[in-house]
Amino acid sequence: MQQCERVKGRRYTGGNNDLAPGCGGCYCCERVKIVSWCEYGGRYLSGYSRGAHSYSSLYQAEKQCSTQSDCGGITYEPKSGHYTLRRGTSLRGSPSKEISWKKCPYA
Repeated sequence: MQQCERVKGRRYTGGNNDLAPGCGGCYCCERVKIVSWCEYGGRYLSGYSRGAHSYSSLYQAEKQCSTQSDCGGITYEPKSGHYTLRRGTSLRGSPSKEISWKKCPYA
């Protein structure tokens, strides 16, 4: 059985291929990108990303947005209670008190 060292910036998968696709049954690691998100109250981002774009938790939305090339950020829609992946990157004023998150520029 193979096992990787626990190294800062890498994820220990315990052989779970879902955590590191392509790993198979071995115990391996993949590099973890540290992403910081900045919150903007009363703002929204325009346009939905391709494919599935609505999530019930911010964590799920952040995880998915980080993997999609057309995701410019996340907007929480109070009316539906969902976090949606958005294509736009320019923040706009929200009359419905939406909240948006973008990857922090300093991260």
